[in-house]
Amino acid sequence: MTGQPPGEKRAPRTQFRATEYLVDFGAGPVSARIHTNADGTPGGLVADTAEAEDTVHIDRDARVFGNARVFGSSRIEGKAKVHDNARIHDSVIAGQADISGNATVEDATVEGLARVSGDVRIGNGALIGGRATVRGAAKVLGDAVIDGDAVVEDTAWVAGGHITGATVIGGSTTVRNGEVHGL
Repeated sequence: MTGQPPGEKRAPRTQFRATEYLVDFGAGPVSARIHTNADGTPGGLVADTAEAEDTVHIDRDARVFGNARVFGSSRIEGKAKVHDNARIHDSVIAGQADISGNATVEDATVEGLARVSGDVRIGNGALIGGRATVRGAAKVLGDAVIDGDAVVEDTAWVAGGHITGATVIGGSTTVRNGEVHGL
């Protein structure tokens, strides 16, 4: 006997696993799963609170968490992070790029050590790279490149051109097809 009352059968043990992992993305542990890429390869971690469509590619060291959503043919590569309420559509987020807040990136590339946060909109072929930061309610659209240590912030709007170096574009400034270099 194993300590059971006579005539009672032991119920089989079951283990409930809603997710594969418990991961601390920086604000305490949350449930997460490994994303399966469209080609069937295992990808990076996606928190249960976040979403990445089946068509999305997520590298093994990349992370999607918070209430972030990644759609279409997007690629989250390297050690990139997409979190908070960020939305990524048909874009490449690579390197150690960090997309957060309510940012939307659509048909664009964010790479390197770039940071995108707040209510930012990046799209229409724009490239954010280097150690650049785009924050606040700024918009970077079209044939625009923001790199180096450049900062685009507040309600600034960059529609084409190259912003680089230690340049800061802020306030309600609009840059169209211009090239601005920092000191």
